[in-house]
Amino acid sequence: MPEIAVKDNARTKLALSYQWMVILAGAAILGISTYYQGIPDLTGALSLAVLATIAESQAVPVGGKMAISVGFALDFCALLIYGPVTAMWVVFLSLLFSINNVKGQGYKHLFNIPLHFTLFNCMNLAISIFAAGKLYELLGGKYIYSAGLDSMVTMAETLKFLSPMLPFLILTIMTHIIINTSVITFYLAIQSGVKAFSQWMYNFRWAVINLIIIGIIGVTITLVYRQFKSLGLLIFMAPLLLARYTFVQYIKMREVYLNTIKTLTAAIEAKDKYTMGHSQRVEDYSRRIAFELKLTPDRMEMLRYAALLHDIGKIGVAEAILNKPDRLSDDEFETIRQHPMIGSRILEDVDFLKNAVKIILSHHERYDGKGYPMAICEDNIPIEAQIMSVADTYDAMTSDRPYRKAKSHEEALKEIQAMSGTQFSPKVVDAFQKALSKGGFLP
Repeated sequence: MPEIAVKDNARTKLALSYQWMVILAGAAILGISTYYQGIPDLTGALSLAVLATIAESQAVPVGGKMAISVGFALDFCALLIYGPVTAMWVVFLSLLFSINNVKGQGYKHLFNIPLHFTLFNCMNLAISIFAAGKLYELLGGKYIYSAGLDSMVTMAETLKFLSPMLPFLILTIMTHIIINTSVITFYLAIQSGVKAFSQWMYNFRWAVINLIIIGIIGVTITLVYRQFKSLGLLIFMAPLLLARYTFVQYIKMREVYLNTIKTLTAAIEAKDKYTMGHSQRVEDYSRRIAFELKLTPDRMEMLRYAALLHDIGKIGVAEAILNKPDRLSDDEFETIRQHPMIGSRILEDVDFLKNAVKIILSHHERYDGKGYPMAICEDNIPIEAQIMSVADTYDAMTSDRPYRKAKSHEEALKEIQAMSGTQFSPKVVDAFQKALSKGGFLP
């Protein structure tokens, strides 16, 4: 629709303006603070920048949009030793020159990513660590180099120096995290039209604890660096790289799970040609509704698995029934009604899908208790199953079937609204309408 296209274009322009505002603000802070304060130890700053670049280049992507990196630990180390100006340069250079291998896209670096995206990320983190450093100073925190402790080399002495400032260090880490994630959150909110708080909860809630831990690792790195200089950091990075390898294997294992699920989905669709792509669309609609209802990331992930596999029980139904061009007889419909039970039995011994099994079993239950196979009602039906029921019905209505042509979006939505409070949960129907009104935008 033309009005949606206009809105999308306006959001894109506003988001781009916001990016350049952050870039210019960061550049101004970096330039002015460097001019007036300078970099106290250029060699030390460059060594930390090189190691931070290596760390940023080893970031592990999570969920397709976010990544976990230990680069912040080295940035925080630079802050504690040299102060916010040096830390800003370490952040800026490490992000500017990092190279990441993105699955399906190859290596991403400064020369094949739009410059404003790279500079936005650089300046966002630079502003965040500068502000965190200034708060640290206001609270009475001191930097190792400026305190005249450059000759202090033992970990015990460095720890003694930092220990009284531990509460300040925690607040400094939190300040960095809040500013950094907020800047990105507002960008995503402008671009998508989704509320900033919802964006933050969806994209960053899971990351806060990880970032706090990485910040604490930064304190540990500071102790090692003071005693062993750059050689100590190289030694310290060995267990970090091992931890990265372990996490990568975990991510790959999850990908294997998802690929297995997609293979099973393909097997279902190969048997029932009229449901080609149905599971993927149900998964997409379900995810959108779940986002509106603010389900936790873990529950959203399990809902995703359940949506992709919700019709797996049809493997146990004869193709003659699945592909029958006429309406089903009572006996044939009763056979079809068995597919949630069959699906739950197929998957019940798959440990990581135990919660998904409950959703699959209940996705044909009705809000008024007249569904199947257990005839449960209202809050006795898992909210994920209530979500999937709406998504499944909408896609079925708007898709061609052997015995009828697809309904229009308006017709399907009108029918779903009419069944709110009987077949469907009213709050799920409301969330579905809100999700559809936002078009293609979803974090």
